[in-house]
Amino acid sequence: MPCGIARVVADADRAWRESLNAVTVADLAEDVNSTVGPTTLTRVDRRLRTGAP
Repeated sequence: MPCGIARVVADADRAWRESLNAVTVADLAEDVNSTVGPTTLTRVDRRLRTGAP
């Protein structure tokens, strides 16, 4: 049986993973688009595709 700290950490890890499973890449893109604007998404896309800043 794991100690109390290990149980709490395991529970927190499980909750974190469940939370992440509820978010899609499209959700993240929409959040970026609505908070910093569409030009940022264009720059991020270019950076991911080419490595250029």
